[in-house]
Amino acid sequence: MSFAAAPRRLLTRRRRQLGFASTAVAVGAAYGADSEGFKRAIRFNFDVLPIALHYKLVELYTRRWAEDDRGREFGKLHSKYAPRTLDIVLRQKGFYVKTAQFL
Repeated sequence: MSFAAAPRRLLTRRRRQLGFASTAVAVGAAYGADSEGFKRAIRFNFDVLPIALHYKLVELYTRRWAEDDRGREFGKLHSKYAPRTLDIVLRQKGFYVKTAQFL
């Protein structure tokens, strides 16, 4: 396999994965639209995904930084997102509160 062919193969695989994921979400939405638990799960993911992505971007951006500098950057994120995360967990109730207590 040539080096140039690798990205094309990866892109095709990603499209397949995205197609499967989209189908799974659509089926889940069709069957679970009236379920309170399903609605809470969707809401949780909608609220938490931007936070998780921000953490991941900072992780990638600072991966070659000194530990002290990385710690300061993550400290800023913790200060920014801790109140919001607590609000999300308390609004979701039940399983989410128990999971957050464990973490």
